[in-house]
Amino acid sequence: MFIVWLPVTLAAAAEPKLVEEKRIFPAGDQGWNIPGMLWCWVMRLSPDGKHLLYTRELPAADPQPPEERERREPSRQLRLRDLESGKEVSLPLDPIPDGWTTVYTRFNFFDPAGRTLALPVVARTEERRIATGGARLTSVRRTMRLVLYDVAAGKVTKTALEAGNLMAKFDRTGRGLVLCKDMMIHTASLPELKLTGLGATGYPNSICPTADVAVLFVPPSRTVRPREGARPERPRSKLMLHDLRADKPLAELPSEEPSSNWDDWECQWTSDGRYLYYPGAKKDTVQTPQGPRQRTATLSLVWDRLAGRQVHVIDAAVAVGPGPTPTSMVLCGLKDEPKGVFLHDAATGQRWTLEPGAKAQHARGGKVVYTRASPDGAAAYVARIAMPTAAQ
Repeated sequence: MFIVWLPVTLAAAAEPKLVEEKRIFPAGDQGWNIPGMLWCWVMRLSPDGKHLLYTRELPAADPQPPEERERREPSRQLRLRDLESGKEVSLPLDPIPDGWTTVYTRFNFFDPAGRTLALPVVARTEERRIATGGARLTSVRRTMRLVLYDVAAGKVTKTALEAGNLMAKFDRTGRGLVLCKDMMIHTASLPELKLTGLGATGYPNSICPTADVAVLFVPPSRTVRPREGARPERPRSKLMLHDLRADKPLAELPSEEPSSNWDDWECQWTSDGRYLYYPGAKKDTVQTPQGPRQRTATLSLVWDRLAGRQVHVIDAAVAVGPGPTPTSMVLCGLKDEPKGVFLHDAATGQRWTLEPGAKAQHARGGKVVYTRASPDGAAAYVARIAMPTAAQ
């Protein structure tokens, strides 16, 4: 018997990919861009993936000398763009105050259906002159007010809720809010906005889509005094998981080092509500011409809510939004290598490259928004994430 071996060509395993790419802003239009601000979250998708929320720089009302322009943060207007038609509207709000340039796009203020935005805006500003050692300084105190913006109607409803510190997010049902009012956490029913105080402090960072659980950013306490004779401990911020229904803490999210990004970056849930991606930090040693130098490296950490433990550590990446499957997450690479748009599956630990060399901005509704550099400047795109079909 003769056996004939025939050459067999193995097909490459199918992988997720980006399809139906559409350019949103060309390289020649840089009004949307915020140079040097963030790797991601310069713009944000609505939960249904139909609208894009971003800020656009406004032309200066009067010419300023170059040295003054460098010191002043340009005024920006909050805009909402329909990705299908390309039409956009300027939200009828005052220009964004200094220091809030990316707050509206770094955090989710949409309800789960993408129909309404709950936005903190400036209600009043008070300035006071303070004399210190011969110098006169100006202290600015802002009072914030919560407004609701109806996306379809383009209508702003001003609420009576005001506070010096105010941050609100819709709960998972879209029928209520989880909010911070002067550092205290409350829940509030809609539309009457009846507040119920919880036994927690800080800011609502992220809301679980399938359970009554919130991620709270808790700033470092300045009221804890060390015992007599002991060295004072350095105040430490933390991220807490809090059960909203039972009003009790569930876990402090672990990290080797406190991350300076906890109050800047929104934690991201997979769409099944089981896995939470949150920023972490660790001490790292790098070699420089002057010798070894220690630095703090940024990580993405993954928490399994049901198992109550950390399950993944991802170097040099930040999660920017859920992927198209229940346990997947879109990542943005934070270094020159491996810079790019990635997809990670929390259940299996698999990772795929979707767009090398690009910067992921945000992902929702099975879509991802990203930017690519060119000699004429960065351009912005949106594409759908296509998962491989099962073999027939």
